[in-house]
Amino acid sequence: MKDYRLILATGIALLCTVVLPTNVYAQFKRVLEEEYTGTRCGWCPRGMVGMELVKEEFGDSVILISIHGKKLDSSPMANWAEDAGYGKLAEDAPGYPTCAIDRGKFADPYFGFYSSGFGMRDVIKSQLAAKCEADVNLKAVWADAQRNSIEATSDFKFVSRKNAKYAVAYVLCADSIMGEDEEWNQLNFYAGEQEDDPNLQPFTMQPRGITNVVYDNVAIAGVGVENGIENMLNAIQAGVLTNSTKLRLEKLEAQQKELEVRIAEEKIARPRLSENQVRFWLIRFRKLDPNVKSHRETLINT
Repeated sequence: MKDYRLILATGIALLCTVVLPTNVYAQFKRVLEEEYTGTRCGWCPRGMVGMELVKEEFGDSVILISIHGKKLDSSPMANWAEDAGYGKLAEDAPGYPTCAIDRGKFADPYFGFYSSGFGMRDVIKSQLAAKCEADVNLKAVWADAQRNSIEATSDFKFVSRKNAKYAVAYVLCADSIMGEDEEWNQLNFYAGEQEDDPNLQPFTMQPRGITNVVYDNVAIAGVGVENGIENMLNAIQAGVLTNSTKLRLEKLEAQQKELEVRIAEEKIARPRLSENQVRFWLIRFRKLDPNVKSHRETLINT
């Protein structure tokens, strides 16, 4: 079952995330990390490691969003990111893997600003030291019994920089995303290479195309992602804002059903055989006599 998380972002420093349904209040600094990645990006496996390490060390203090850009990803995740509003941002990202920190500086999602090691730790610590700029109250609930829509209501009260320019955006993310078609395989340039970093060494033992990858933090829907929700800037700059919006999931649910059908068809067309099944068939072939016509036909048909 997918875990949907609604993320609210304002300006460059104010963030809140919830697991539906919930009503959460927050007045503490959170860092937004928007990772740009792709299944056809051979160095992007280190971004997965970096995101996981950030989550383990900083927990809810960091909001993680994984954006799959179409220039290096042909899976449905790239379509979802584009539909969410990340199309131009993903296209303009300075190389993959990369991540935007609070919509400001770009860094490597694992190295950070360094050339080796888990440098994102220092990047996140530096951002968390910044002052929190507002009180946030965010409520998100399913808007209908079919769970096709999410209704989010947010209140803001700014405690500093009241005259600064802010914008409001919502992003819906999902965890445990998988697919069986080749387009879901993660390209891996670390395969067979010499690597001293213990966090990256496991990828050296993986194939060049990693299958059965579980993708987390995937951006699947959004409102106002690129420039903020229209007509909200003046209200935000006034210092207090209440905003209510809905994220509709009908299209995503239809895409999920289509994907499930394609996976089922793929399993029928190319069934996976266990080691014991393969051994069984090979043992059977040992009993066949190539001088017997019916046995030769069996071998050819197999």
